[in-house]
Amino acid sequence: MKQYLALSVVALGLACSSAKDTQTAGNGAPVSKANQEATNTGPGRPGTARDRKNRPNADPSATPHPPEFRPAPEDSEAAVTMDEDGAIHEIRVFKNHPELERVEFIWTDPKDKRVLFTLKGGRKVETRTDTISNLQAASAAELMSLANKSKAEKKADRPRLVNSK
Repeated sequence: MKQYLALSVVALGLACSSAKDTQTAGNGAPVSKANQEATNTGPGRPGTARDRKNRPNADPSATPHPPEFRPAPEDSEAAVTMDEDGAIHEIRVFKNHPELERVEFIWTDPKDKRVLFTLKGGRKVETRTDTISNLQAASAAELMSLANKSKAEKKADRPRLVNSK
């Protein structure tokens, strides 16, 4: 009985190993183990560090996916996306705010962000900030104070016309 069991284990082992070694390509030609390992790289598969470093984009001409908006505080929706240059865009759309319609953060570096405000009525305000670290967590009051500060600075920069009589 033990001899029969040992013989069947050996036979099973040989059958399994020969099945792995005799894989064929689409044209019926046998595939060697070296070729199997070479074709076993790609997305989601292990490869050498050199392969991962030199991997091209799958489709560089493809259009980027639209951002996925999720619920955010104060009756708003927020999304985060990345452009072709690697800059992070945070977008927050307010549904029922009396003045804010949309706010965008464009990360220029880890501390400095360009902020684009779209106010009700279509008026746009642009500024930079390093005080707000996360658009999704920022309150509407914080954002409005930043927009009002930027509007005041732009108003002060405008030349004044003085009547000369």
